[in-house]
Amino acid sequence: MSKCMKHSNLFVVWYLQRVRHGLETDQIVQINRRMTAFQRKKLESTPFKWLLCLEEPIQLSDALLRQLISRWSTDHKCFRIRQHLVPFSGLDVYMGVGLGITGKPVRLGYDNEGLVKNLFQREAITINTIVEKLSEKEINDKSHVDDFCRLYILLAFAAFYFPLTSMEVCIYPLSLLDRLEHLHLYNWGEAVHALLVRSLNHASEVFRTQKNASNLHLAGCVAVLQVSVTLFIVKHV
Repeated sequence: MSKCMKHSNLFVVWYLQRVRHGLETDQIVQINRRMTAFQRKKLESTPFKWLLCLEEPIQLSDALLRQLISRWSTDHKCFRIRQHLVPFSGLDVYMGVGLGITGKPVRLGYDNEGLVKNLFQREAITINTIVEKLSEKEINDKSHVDDFCRLYILLAFAAFYFPLTSMEVCIYPLSLLDRLEHLHLYNWGEAVHALLVRSLNHASEVFRTQKNASNLHLAGCVAVLQVSVTLFIVKHV
């Protein structure tokens, strides 16, 4: 096969590929609209208060995500845009979604302990079951505001900050939600950044080798990538 033909086929495959991701903001927007004043006030004291400003679902560009995957350098941890190497760091997470980049490390993994886990008993923790819990009358009582906040932040983990492409929530540090007043002690921004970098490395390798490439997958808060590159383009192009 000629080099020209090979590159042409690669372009066709790239153009037809979809980028699968787990970011969903519709449910968060709906809950924001019906949230009570005391629930909002409690959440405003946490590092995740930026999400309360979300009034409309975030629209992601599939074409832009494909471009970013194709331009990602795993060696330099940056995007190649024209003649520029555009670095991607924790500062981009801070600028994009307002999460701090200092504090204790957040270890994502199987953490099945904690008060929020007890709310589900034997149920699987998914976006759907979290939303169901947030709709219960008891949880929306003022006396249960802490449990409401734990569930809201868990939904934020599953649907926005650390979404996967599978249905079940399984990597989130549930026990850290026990003490809402201590959430600011942790480096949430770097946790978001690290997951995105690992996901970009994997997706870039799939794109480059075209192995199992019927769909490209991106885990994590892909909205940060869109915001980061958009800000760069506005500044430099």
